[in-house]
Parts: sequence; structure tokens; C-alpha cells
Amino acid sequence: DDYARFWYTGHDGRIQPHLHKYSNWAPASLYGRYLVNQDKQLLVSLLDGFVQDYQKWIELKGVDNGLFWQYDVRDGMEEQISGGRHVKNLRPTINSYMYGNAIALANMYKLEENPGKEKYFLAKADTLKNLIQSRMWSKNSSFFETIGENGEFANVREAIGYIPWYFNLPDEGYEIAWQQLMDPEGFLAPFGLTTAERRHPEFRTHGCCQCEWDGAVWPFAT
Repeated sequence: DDYARFWYTGHDGRIQPHLHKYSNWAPASLYGRYLVNQDKQLLVSLLDGFVQDYQKWIELKGVDNGLFWQYDVRDGMEEQISGGRHVKNLRPTINSYMYGNAIALANMYKLEENPGKEKYFLAKADTLKNLIQSRMWSKNSSFFETIGENGEFANVREAIGYIPWYFNLPDEGYEIAWQQLMDPEGFLAPFGLTTAERRHPEFRTHGCCQCEWDGAVWPFAT
């Protein structure tokens, strides 16, 4: 199943990556790897493919306001309180990943000494950063939240609200969200950090399958 998530057989019979189906931050990860091993040749060889993939995400999952949507199941986070396997929500996950990837692509073009394309992806990242902070930050919960198809906040704090910090995205002023990490009514539990706040009335209510992110502790998320 994991193999099928990321690869598919093309019309020519060749196995090809399916990176624009399941959310990922491959460009950001590979750039981080480059910072360690300084393998510029590998990084640059992947650049054209990464750019094509980025544009494909805009085509498939971009919305008019500049943000991106994703099903929770294709974020690898099934059955969230805020989500659904067939619900096109604006999620902190995919939008943070696209921000991180844009920054990475800008850095790759800097290595290539291509200031025009570097500037293009820096602008993409800047736009996403502003949108995430202005549109996805819930003042009521002091947290980055999922926005539903109705344009309203899901009204639940979930672990995915911390993902913007994985890419060093938020400016100062959003740190209040981290108070929930050590709150027993928030994410603090006896055996790890929950994937949804424990105070929410739908905490651990789905009971449908083995891939629930409605509060269950997942080591990857922890």
C-alpha cells in the first residue's frame, strides 16, 4: 500500500513517481540533505522535475485565493475531526509543505545562479506565508486550523496546526499555540501527544478503522 501511494505505472510501462497525489515536502527534504552532503549535482538534476511537480500541485489542488486543499487521507492523516476522505479542506499541512517546497526551489535556483526563477519562488513562498498567517490562524482558538469547504474554521485544534513551524514559517506572535502542547486538555497524554485536543467533544469518537487521527497517539506525529 505504501508503495502504491508514491509510484504508478505510466503508459510506457515505466514506474514513475506519483508525487502530486499524496502530500509531500520532497524538495524541502532534498535541499536539507544537500546542506549536509553538498551533493549539488544530484539536487540540480532533480530541479526540473520538482518544478513540474510544483506547478502540477497548483493545477490540481490550488484555489483562487492562493491556498491549497487536500483530503485528510492523502495527507496520510485519515479520519481527522476536521477532515474527511472526500472533503476538500484547506489544511495547514499541504499549505506548509508548499511553502517549504517553494523556499527550497528558490534556494536551488540560487545555486544555479538564476535570480529570475529564484525571485519567482520566493514570491510564491511569501504569498503562502501571508495567507497561512492571515487566513488559517484562528483568533478564537489561537491556533492554525483547517478551513472547511464552507470557508469556516473547523473549530478544533489538531497536531497539524504545528506543521508551519516545521518549515520555520510563522513570524513572532503565534507562540501561544505551543501552550496547548503541555495542557492535559490539549495534547498532553500519558503515552505521547494526541493528534487532536483532548477537550474536543469528538475526541476519539470515529471508531471506524485503524487509521484514526481524531486524537489517537501516532509516533510519527509525536
